[in-house]
Amino acid sequence: MRIKNFAEKYKLKILTDQLDDRDFNGVYISDLLSYAIANVQKDNLWITIQDNINIVAIASLKECPVILIAENNQVSESVITKAVDEDIMLVQTEKKIYELCEYLILESSGQ
Repeated sequence: MRIKNFAEKYKLKILTDQLDDRDFNGVYISDLLSYAIANVQKDNLWITIQDNINIVAIASLKECPVILIAENNQVSESVITKAVDEDIMLVQTEKKIYELCEYLILESSGQ
């Protein structure tokens, strides 16, 4: 699924000032950084509520092109700057993680 299409369709706020036209394939949801290191796969969309500079390091290490910050958690400027430097797209939504899962299931079923 294209990051750009998903972000536009679900009105995600783009924090890194670039709307990426890459694809993401698969989704990983976790707030535990050690779990993310072990389980995020290349090209996944990672959903979290973390505001920690290490989310960008993990995404870069795991070749994860986009991090979605859920539940309107605020993201510090240092995390945004690091994401830009590492070419990781950061998006944000006020939606709960459960709602995001519903959207993703609908998308994967073609609805």
